[in-house]
Amino acid sequence: MTLQIPIALAAALFAADAPPAVQEVEVTGEAAVVGGDEGAALEQAKEAALRDAVAQVAGTLVSSDTLTAGNILVSDRIYAHSAGYVKKYELLDKKVEDGTATVKIRASVGTAKLDEDLEAVRAILDRKDKPRTVLLIAEQNGGATEPFAWWSRGQKKAQGPLVSMDLGTFENGFIAALQKYGWNFVDHDALEGKLKVDRPVTTDLSNADAIQFGKLASADLAIVGTVVAQSPGQSEMAPGMFAAHANLSLRAVNCDNGAIVDTVNMTVGDITTLDASAENAGVKALRMAAKRAALQMQQEILARWGADLNGTASITMKVTGLPNRRVLKSFEGVLGSAVRGVRAVHEQSYDSGEAALQLDVLGNPQMLADQLDGKNVKGMAINVRHVSANELDIQLAR
Repeated sequence: MTLQIPIALAAALFAADAPPAVQEVEVTGEAAVVGGDEGAALEQAKEAALRDAVAQVAGTLVSSDTLTAGNILVSDRIYAHSAGYVKKYELLDKKVEDGTATVKIRASVGTAKLDEDLEAVRAILDRKDKPRTVLLIAEQNGGATEPFAWWSRGQKKAQGPLVSMDLGTFENGFIAALQKYGWNFVDHDALEGKLKVDRPVTTDLSNADAIQFGKLASADLAIVGTVVAQSPGQSEMAPGMFAAHANLSLRAVNCDNGAIVDTVNMTVGDITTLDASAENAGVKALRMAAKRAALQMQQEILARWGADLNGTASITMKVTGLPNRRVLKSFEGVLGSAVRGVRAVHEQSYDSGEAALQLDVLGNPQMLADQLDGKNVKGMAINVRHVSANELDIQLAR
């Protein structure tokens, strides 16, 4: 005899075993005070507590095989595989005693879809110091022969069929889809005098172009690519009406080191784009594509940033003023042994007193900079010249 379980009861039994969408935990983080900077130590302790909050919840979401695999630290493996994120947190206590900063927090850790949680998205953006984003998207609609790039020389004065009448449709739709989450977009109207390229029409910016534009705009992230709306003609199902679709190819680029954070390629369009003119149908397709692309990129970028914040992030470091490679090796030793949160140091290049390093770090470049600034190696002072979301510029001087 087969036992029949009602669907509703089965769902209830399954839900009883599933972890709650939000779990509340109280955790404590610690950090050493370096150079008398108690404020920086308290910030590092808070970040350590937030990572621990995610780790505690993540421990219920990963398998025992994952927890014990190899000799890799359990916490690193949890961070790498966790779907958890800090939804919000409350500061319960903070103090500095005997050179150690201690912070206690109560955190609400979410395990559902991050991009559907408004509070959590804002929390991630806050912890990333509200990154500034510049849109470098060439846009084309019906009636135009080439995509329009707002930063490109001469396009504002173009005549005839070159430029569509709806030049900001996709960009405005992209921004509108993300504004409620707290994204910080650069107003390119104030930058058009700075951001120019030599070609009158630019449809494919290189990463080097994106980095250059991003730095001129003081942006941390550039969304780069092209979107083209096209209509195949009058609809067979609705004579006299036009449908359209939009093809887009976008990538998100870190403006400081050129790393590609995310890519999106899609074709968007359906019967809801039907309109009496091909251009109006194209506008509808562009708006639809903007919303869909923005939300997909947000989901994927936040997943990447969440992993960086709660686990081991990769940071690029430029070191200048090195008299020889022996001093570089001593500096790498300081990074590996005397700086909190540095898990690995990879030397990428060394040439004429300059070196490029890649660091695996628990934390962010600002915390690393706070610990390094003013330290000494082989009688040389470590000076922080530049710090951004993913990059540090260090100079050694006597």
